[in-house]
Amino acid sequence: MAFALFSHLMERRVPHILGLYLAASWIVVEFVNLLVDRFALSPHLIGLSMVGCGLLIPSVLMLAYNHGKPGRQDWSAAEKVGIPLNFLVAAAIVVVVFSDRPLGATTTTLTLQTEEGGTVERVVPKSEFRKSVLVFGFENQSGDSTFAWLQLGIRLGLIIDLQQDIYLQVGGGEELQASLQRVGHPLAVGMSVPLMANIAREQHQDYFTFGSYTHEGDELVVDVSLYETRRQRRVSERTYTGKDIGLVDAMTVQLRRDVGVPERHIEETKDLPVADILTRDPEALKYLVLAFNETITTNDWVAARDYLERSVAVDPTAVFAQYYLAVTYLILNEAEKADSAAEMALRYLYKLPESWQYDVRYVYYEAIRPDPVRRFRIAEARARLFPEDVQGHATLAREYRQRNEIDKAIAE
Repeated sequence: MAFALFSHLMERRVPHILGLYLAASWIVVEFVNLLVDRFALSPHLIGLSMVGCGLLIPSVLMLAYNHGKPGRQDWSAAEKVGIPLNFLVAAAIVVVVFSDRPLGATTTTLTLQTEEGGTVERVVPKSEFRKSVLVFGFENQSGDSTFAWLQLGIRLGLIIDLQQDIYLQVGGGEELQASLQRVGHPLAVGMSVPLMANIAREQHQDYFTFGSYTHEGDELVVDVSLYETRRQRRVSERTYTGKDIGLVDAMTVQLRRDVGVPERHIEETKDLPVADILTRDPEALKYLVLAFNETITTNDWVAARDYLERSVAVDPTAVFAQYYLAVTYLILNEAEKADSAAEMALRYLYKLPESWQYDVRYVYYEAIRPDPVRRFRIAEARARLFPEDVQGHATLAREYRQRNEIDKAIAE
């Protein structure tokens, strides 16, 4: 029976035509994939093309069965009703499934006012296509306390390196630290996956990542896990080996791929090595991390200042340490020293991710060389470039309040 049916279908060339259709559908999907990658279009177009091709298979089968056999065949009543009905049902399903999904370009053009008062156009990702990720700490499994500073060091390097990509919003700030303090894990290590997922959900992050490290001889071995927040589903788990924290560079490239940042964007975007952003001197890096550790765990800004001064003494070009030192001096009411550190940070500002460049300039025009006009322009540009960054909106809201534009402050 089955053989007879198969022979009947072969006679009408149904398998042949269906095979050709599936091959053509595959070509269409690959072509759409190419267009999405080349012209920064919505990745939902790939799903749309797959669903659309799949939904039309009943029409292909009807056409193949009735017209695949050699010779002339008239259109049957089933075809006249079935094919239009198939197209209507397919269209309805496509509308239901994709009506709430953006199907256009993934980027938009913003016109921003510079701090000098001019304008500049920037092509940036639309909010719905940006990815957000929360970076937790890395547990020291080496059994050697001399490497304990890397718990925060690897995390800091990962955060800074990921922040170079405008497609990514890397979670952090005062709200996150308050949550970590509340659950008793200020360094963000030693936490269960459900607890990390809960914090990531509170912070409105799409993904979260964490890991552990050890030493094998002279090699630093780091295990990294990436999870989707909503379903607590592990997306990837990878191991990286290197001589120092420079292995973070490989980690961030793969993490960007794993969260869905477009491949062409990854290949074409500026991506400085993390050592160029922080420092290439291991001793200067260690002092910087120890300073962060003091402010996070004990709120000891005096100890943080001492570590930061040692860091910039070893490497005066360590821009992040200079900026953090300037902020520390301001907190400790050492204004003259803050001025000097801030000037050094501005000198090497080009090393920092763009969001941090805005932060440095904002602090400079707020506390070092007060200039309300420039400060407002910086806050406004930052909030527009990074619309998912809560801290940026909070800063702009404060600026609007000072300008007595209460409605705009409330909106922010």
